[in-house]
Amino acid sequence: MILEDLPAALLSVSGLDDENVYAVGADPGDGFGPLVMHWNGRYWRRLHSGIQGDLWWISDEPVDGAFVLAGENGAILHLEPGTGRFERFDTPDDRTIFGAWAAPDGHSWAVGGAASEAGTGFVWVRDPVDEIQTGPGTLSGFDGGGAHLGGVGWVVDEEAPRAVGGQLASLYKIWGVDPSSVWVAGAAGLVLRFDGIRWNRVETGTDRALYSIHGHGDDVVAVGGASEGLILELAEGSFVDRSPSDTPPLNGIGVAPDGSAVAVGWGGAVAVRSAGVWENQGSVLPTGLDYHAVWIDPAGGAWMVGGNLSEALDRGVLAYRGARDITAQVAEDTACPPSEARGARTISYLEDVVPILQRSGCVAQTCHAGPLLSSGFDLSSWETSFGPGDQAGRFDFCDIVPGSPERSYLFEKISPVPRFGSRMPALLPPMSDEDIETIRVWIREGAQNDATPNLTIPPTATPTPTGPPPMEDCDDPGIICTVAGTGMSVFDGDGRDALDTSFYYPLDVVFQPSDQLAIIDDWNNLRGRRIETDGTVQTIIGTGLEANPENGDLATETSLHHASELAFDAEGRMLVAGNHVPFVFRVGLDQRVEVVAGNGEFSSTGDGGPALQASWITPFGVLADGAGGFWVTDSDAHTIRHVDADGIVRATAGDGSRGYTGDGAAAIDAQLDGPTRMIVDRDGNLLFCDTGNDAIRRIRADGTIETFAGTGSPGYTGDGGPAVEARLSGPYDLVMASDGTIFVADSGNDVIRAIASDGTISTVAGTGSRGFSGDRGPASRAQFRQPSGLAIAADGSLWVADTLNHRVRRIAAVATPAP
Repeated sequence: MILEDLPAALLSVSGLDDENVYAVGADPGDGFGPLVMHWNGRYWRRLHSGIQGDLWWISDEPVDGAFVLAGENGAILHLEPGTGRFERFDTPDDRTIFGAWAAPDGHSWAVGGAASEAGTGFVWVRDPVDEIQTGPGTLSGFDGGGAHLGGVGWVVDEEAPRAVGGQLASLYKIWGVDPSSVWVAGAAGLVLRFDGIRWNRVETGTDRALYSIHGHGDDVVAVGGASEGLILELAEGSFVDRSPSDTPPLNGIGVAPDGSAVAVGWGGAVAVRSAGVWENQGSVLPTGLDYHAVWIDPAGGAWMVGGNLSEALDRGVLAYRGARDITAQVAEDTACPPSEARGARTISYLEDVVPILQRSGCVAQTCHAGPLLSSGFDLSSWETSFGPGDQAGRFDFCDIVPGSPERSYLFEKISPVPRFGSRMPALLPPMSDEDIETIRVWIREGAQNDATPNLTIPPTATPTPTGPPPMEDCDDPGIICTVAGTGMSVFDGDGRDALDTSFYYPLDVVFQPSDQLAIIDDWNNLRGRRIETDGTVQTIIGTGLEANPENGDLATETSLHHASELAFDAEGRMLVAGNHVPFVFRVGLDQRVEVVAGNGEFSSTGDGGPALQASWITPFGVLADGAGGFWVTDSDAHTIRHVDADGIVRATAGDGSRGYTGDGAAAIDAQLDGPTRMIVDRDGNLLFCDTGNDAIRRIRADGTIETFAGTGSPGYTGDGGPAVEARLSGPYDLVMASDGTIFVADSGNDVIRAIASDGTISTVAGTGSRGFSGDRGPASRAQFRQPSGLAIAADGSLWVADTLNHRVRRIAAVATPAP
């Protein structure tokens, strides 16, 4: 067994050789589409097809340099093994495709149906010529529902039903030798053969389902069964039962050129044909799961895939029998080349590229899909708000590949029609064709950076103690424990206990006036959720879809678009910062939604007038003022604004330009860089995370601004000394205990730091080394991955949104509880 307990079943496998293997399968529901695993001879990596839904098939060999993949929602794709790129075809409708095959000349077929419904089978065909002839006796009959891609169309083949006198049973797999010898297997013992002119039914002698068909030349084998398995071999124009005794139901078959064959099925069953004789070998690689498909590589190795093949299609497995040593190592991150000098430079990064990105608004913390620039304007090593290259890595891209725009995620996201998600900058001024070409040339020339480097001092990691950590009680002071989240990045429903509930980049935590914890599970699950008094998790706002808020809708019927903060006012009403929609809205005690700021335009206007007539870009943080009003940080506008109880908006801080200036003068004249979250201290001063400047800043009651913590340069230094001399890295949240201690989510350093009332700073949780460890031990020995949200409970415990670990964690008795 090579891969076990994958999040989704693997349903088909193929490849070029034993150093280039692809396995495709079901969609685990994590937002990144069906499971597609690639073995490159050294390790496995998940690829991302850009679609949603299950993939049931990958062709047993590439045609014209591309494998054919097929699955749910009428999906037919080409996968280029050299580049890992996917191309989706338009198809006649959205029925599920279970199998596809392409001939060397480009003729292609796809089959499918509904397994539980009789008469739902279908055949689609794609002709390599531009004009598809129709009519009786021709290659296919076009029903008018087919679409075309580059002049070559997939159409419904009306000839196939004629072979059985009417409707087809569900069809499961297809295989062929050439366009004059194509074989299809399906329900009710159905096998069809296309002879280049028409389809003909072939006698099988059974009415039991046949789930797969494969062969080599005239050696054709079909397998299936129900309570007992079937192995049928073609002999003199019909199929003969060659099943050995006690054959379990079989799902997949692979036939090698030398006449050997392997069939796989229920309970990990394997049957092998050697010297023309079939033998059951039982579950030779023990698993309680079912195999669904098998592929035999050119060296004779057998690759078998499957999982829990019930409706859940989860717990995927992959096994291998052969001479190779295949590891189970799965790469988490894309290994990407660094920027380097490559000959002559005609494009200046600093003078040409940076101004383009600045004009397009993609230099701040919350630009759609992550920022393009770090604080040092170093595009070759930019970090998203969730870690270096996180989104690019999930799509198997590199942020920038010097010399190759087409392999660079940056260029993918600024191109006119990106294949994944929205164009960046989304909803902001688009780049012109000339601007895009400038960036293309810059990448081709090696993505050289002529800007002055902004040196980041790496975190000083605390050595991890050797030996097993002590298992302490979760209520002992300073002990950290996970209280919510499985670590899986999916949405697996409400009503589960918090520890059995999955979150997807939980971005923030906040206690309601009722002392129940609310969680921003919105970054990809697009919801706000709450831990109920019985310990279960329920959605309190959001539908899982992206949309603008609508006045009067119930919160649970209101879509979010990567909302970034929930806050509660003195009356217990919930305020929501829209982030990717330019609104702040409020949920009343009747659970109805009311927009309280924003006119729907993406800009920064309207100071001095009604907040509902003002515009915003990315409202990231919201904080109630206790008097019926609230503050809003507009990260991409680099401003903080206040809306009073009468609904009038006024500037609080930031002149609208990105930078780090203004200390000691009026806050409205200062430069900020991507401000995020805020608090009010005991003296009524407004403190906020000036995230892009790696600082905490304070706005005094007289309107002046000063730095409270951080130097303006990223790093991890200063513990035990004044906070204003310490270095932070991308702080995202801060909370205050009743004794005045301020806790900071020093997100880029993967630690939680505390600033005492005397101004000294210390680390209270995290080692400075990214990971997940330390539960049931001292918080100082724990590891985090981009902790981005903090809340203090009534019992003095500190709750942390451990964002990249997809968990919420609790540190007992670390704070002084509020009175």
